[in-house]
Amino acid sequence: FRENASLVSVGPWPASADSNAQELSTFLLGAFQKVFVEFGKHVPGAKHIALTYSGHGARADGSLFEGTVRAADATTLLRFATGIGQDASENAKPLGKMSILNFGGNCAESRWNMLANLYPFAEWIVASDLNVGGWKLNETEQRGEFVRARQQLDDLHVLLRSAESLASVEDIIKDLIVAREELWQKLYKGTIERQQLAQSLAAFKSSLFQPFRDTLRGAYQGLSPAARGDFQQQVESQNCDVL
Repeated sequence: FRENASLVSVGPWPASADSNAQELSTFLLGAFQKVFVEFGKHVPGAKHIALTYSGHGARADGSLFEGTVRAADATTLLRFATGIGQDASENAKPLGKMSILNFGGNCAESRWNMLANLYPFAEWIVASDLNVGGWKLNETEQRGEFVRARQQLDDLHVLLRSAESLASVEDIIKDLIVAREELWQKLYKGTIERQQLAQSLAAFKSSLFQPFRDTLRGAYQGLSPAARGDFQQQVESQNCDVL
């Protein structure tokens, strides 16, 4: 039924792309450029735009859609869509900076390189630095009432409800976090505890990324070589990025 409501359809991609990651990334870059152009035709001058998707995490390096759109192509795509850092001739009607890039349901996407690549293109980035998925539901948790309750707390439903209520972008972000907490603390608390799956969600205000990066790098450069080595060892032991 979704296909009947589609605004644009692209594909399928060539069979050779199944075994060639860069060919697939290039194809998807062109496909999503067409999607954004079509979107702009139907909602010109949209005040707020959010890009959200759920699935697996990938490289956390600025790539999109489980890593299928590689980092360089993702940057090209977002420049094309937003008009930020691109020649005006590439896309005559860019959408402008997005309000939200939401990867909150994906594993380990809020790493440094992800933010460093994507912060210019959105006001807020929502993501987790942990492996948050892989829930194994028991029979009770697979019943209809659980499924329906989870749907109401799903990011897409929360974004839709909040946007239709004309909430501010910051309030939409808060609604996403509150819904996720309810999912963890009430609906699927037993699931999470059984599997010992730590959960996290963070919202990053993109305008603060560059000053934070500059301050952190300045502090790092001021450390002695021994202290730098200790810092690097500590952050690597926690699977964190080193600047």
